[in-house]
Amino acid sequence: MPGCTVDVRILLLIISIWLAGCSPSIDTADFERLTFYELVDVHTDAGGINTCKNIRRYTPENRDQLIALVTAADQSGRKVILVGSGHSMAGQVTCDKAVETTEYLLLSLENIPINYSLDGQLLTVSAQATWRDVIQFLKRTESGLAPSIMQDFNVFTVAGTMSANAMGRDPNFGPVIDSVQSFTLLKANGESIKCSRSVNTDCFQAVIGGYGAFGIILDATLSLVPDVMISPLRFRLTLPEYADHLNTRVVGEKKLDKHFGLVDVDNEQIFVNVFEYYKAKNSKDIPEAMRQHTQTSHHSSETTTRREYLDEHRFSFQWGQRGRSSQLLSVAIPLPDHQAFMLGIPQLLEHLDQLRLHEITTKYVPRPESENLLPLITTDSVVFVFMIENLPEYQHELAEFKDDLYTLVRSLDGRPYLAFDLPKANDWFMELYPHGSRWLALKKTFDPNGTFYSQFLADFLSRFGLNRS
Repeated sequence: MPGCTVDVRILLLIISIWLAGCSPSIDTADFERLTFYELVDVHTDAGGINTCKNIRRYTPENRDQLIALVTAADQSGRKVILVGSGHSMAGQVTCDKAVETTEYLLLSLENIPINYSLDGQLLTVSAQATWRDVIQFLKRTESGLAPSIMQDFNVFTVAGTMSANAMGRDPNFGPVIDSVQSFTLLKANGESIKCSRSVNTDCFQAVIGGYGAFGIILDATLSLVPDVMISPLRFRLTLPEYADHLNTRVVGEKKLDKHFGLVDVDNEQIFVNVFEYYKAKNSKDIPEAMRQHTQTSHHSSETTTRREYLDEHRFSFQWGQRGRSSQLLSVAIPLPDHQAFMLGIPQLLEHLDQLRLHEITTKYVPRPESENLLPLITTDSVVFVFMIENLPEYQHELAEFKDDLYTLVRSLDGRPYLAFDLPKANDWFMELYPHGSRWLALKKTFDPNGTFYSQFLADFLSRFGLNRS
């Protein structure tokens, strides 16, 4: 019966478009018929400055819908901007203002169910999971395990952390790439590939620390560590004392589970308020040599576990408020040069009357065991993070501060963290990232139509004299 045949075809077309369970493709014209999106008046990044206006935010509910959407975008010339938990700030989730926003679509995986699989000390997890999701799963399963490397806060997604090759506060681990055993990448053409140190090695080195330019990380297999009891120490050191402490009590100290400091510039004298956690059941179990810097008594109630520490740590400031937020700038300084860098901090601030600096944090990060193509850490380093009030009227002084900061960093063979900012000096940029051309060539191979887009990528391309296409 011809009529029934037509009805069945129409029904199948509707099912494939609306539920995306039968076909991995959507015609360009069918974008208007998709139901899993909302129109966003203003989409802003965590810095509150970079925005997209009147843009569609797609939230597919399963992998078939995701593949159908991505392949349709690839075939129609649309640009996909990946959104994790919304904490990017260097243009990774913003549009090119010179192009109509209808060319772009925001893509979030937040509505796709998260899958977990635990095999010994290896966890395979959907990459849209936040670190809080991961920790809650490890608690529910009573695994006795904790993440080995994760960012300082639990709100980021696993994919976001991998894309920035971020690091934590454990001085025994480098960036997150060292804990990633493998991952699955969805390319713009709908193909999924496995990437590891031994399979698709180029993919492994380019995607981790690749800021979402190559495709969508679907899942990742991560190494875990035992969840141990940790006990805190707090003390205040002068700059020379801190330099000695790093070299004698932090570098290579296996009993130390967490370390970071808050830099305090007091009348041009520099102090560091140190926060540390040692692997111990209570403060009395911390060796006397470790406690020598403090007179403060510690209560056993302060003792926690590695996993609880990672789960409970929170941001101190509000993010993503349009027109009023904070700018993060981060740099890595080779360990032998960190004292010289800190001595230069007062000069960075002395002429800035309006700029409000919330805090400067510092931590030690060892050289990673695994290589990636756009690295922040290439040697044992001290990483500094500057948190700065980001009001519109501060932009002139903020630009001046950045220039002076990068001049100092460059003089000490340091490196800027691209997750927060791209320095303007092209010659220095090319010098820092000698594998940048290879990274871009791989981008062209993995994503020939340039479907996965960000303003960060466009800025990166411009450094190599290339355009956004």
